[in-house]
Amino acid sequence: MRVRTRVRTLCLWGEGMHGLTLNELRRANCARQIALRDAGKDSALHWHESRFFEKLLAELGELACAAEDVRAGKPGAVRAAIDEMADVLICLDLLAMSWRVDLSSAVIQKFNARSAEMGIHVWLGEYAKSREVE
Repeated sequence: MRVRTRVRTLCLWGEGMHGLTLNELRRANCARQIALRDAGKDSALHWHESRFFEKLLAELGELACAAEDVRAGKPGAVRAAIDEMADVLICLDLLAMSWRVDLSSAVIQKFNARSAEMGIHVWLGEYAKSREVE
């Protein structure tokens, strides 16, 4: 019974979710980096590839620490972990942007390939829409 409750909790969606797309994140990330560059501040537009990984790994480390705080039941730990998850996604998109990778398409392709490998009929993107007709 406990596992079922945890699964339901983990799979909540809709209420409280804002529907941000990775394409919206990309547009905002790009605009912010241009504004930073134009203001003479540190901008990912000038980073060497190793700097992206340095930033991404630092954010993953902060997320891991925040997860430990959540497990320990520290006050404010869940909010801190959520903030770190957001930082990881933002940094990952900056890296993808530097490589000119459409992260949204990459996620859709990988998710659908893994679903097919697992024999699970859960799909993303246009493929999911075409499967609804069948």
